Amino acid sequence: MIGTNKTEWYCTDSDSLQYCNDLGDRRYEFVEVVCLDFTESNKESENGKYTVRSAYIDLNDYSLEDVEEAVSPYYASLDELVYDIACSDEERDELVAECIFEELTDGSATTYGIMTKEEAENFIEKYVTRE
Repeated sequence: MIGTNKTEWYCTDSDSLQYCNDLGDRRYEFVEVVCLDFTESNKESENGKYTVRSAYIDLNDYSLEDVEEAVSPYYASLDELVYDIACSDEERDELVAECIFEELTDGSATTYGIMTKEEAENFIEKYVTRE
């Protein structure tokens, strides 16, 4: 679900417990659980290896080429996202920011150590409620 409340976190992907906080002015903060071991035995284990990662995305810092590259794994083209998906400009910006977040492989996202799945889920809960 795409959120519109600029003061609260909302879940954008329940499978990875990915949350977004729309900070306004095309700025977003994301956090999610990441599985570090994709073997079936790990997915079934409560003691599997997970981490939590977060990042701040300011779309004002990205060129058109950066945006096109970020959305390419998810959409056939930027035009598909811009013209074929019936959503507002704000919702499109959020989708672009989410694509950028998911494709961050340059070390710019913050990670919070290795933990169990339960620890990662608890970390996310505290992160989004700022407890």
